Amino acid sequence: MTIKFLHIYCINESKTLTNDPQIVPKDGLTIAYTGDKTLGIMIQIAKCHPHDVYSERVGEQLAQERLRSDGPLDFIDWDDDVEAALVWWAEDFYSIEIVRHNIKWCSDFMEVIYEDDEEDIVESDILEEPPMQTP
Repeated sequence: MTIKFLHIYCINESKTLTNDPQIVPKDGLTIAYTGDKTLGIMIQIAKCHPHDVYSERVGEQLAQERLRSDGPLDFIDWDDDVEAALVWWAEDFYSIEIVRHNIKWCSDFMEVIYEDDEEDIVESDILEEPPMQTP
């Protein structure tokens, strides 16, 4: 079966003069997938670290190798709109919002959990509540 790829780019949501999010050359997610109506869709991923420059080519190589050697990370039911099914899966898997920006799928990846060799690092856009002030 042919392995195909879906790329999700990182956007910087800090407001610019045009209030338009900008795609930044870091972070990013590559989803490798294959399947058919009988088997469903088999998925494997390669997630770029937030401090590294995102490369479609490297992401494709890593995700494809993982799919071939480790097998699928997950299976989803076949959908005629495979791209939409993969975006839904990634939003659910990572607890992030993915939007269409121009012609690319994008996310700010604020709820993604990265595994580090020494410890788990959690990034969140949820701010801690400020301490209560006494009158």
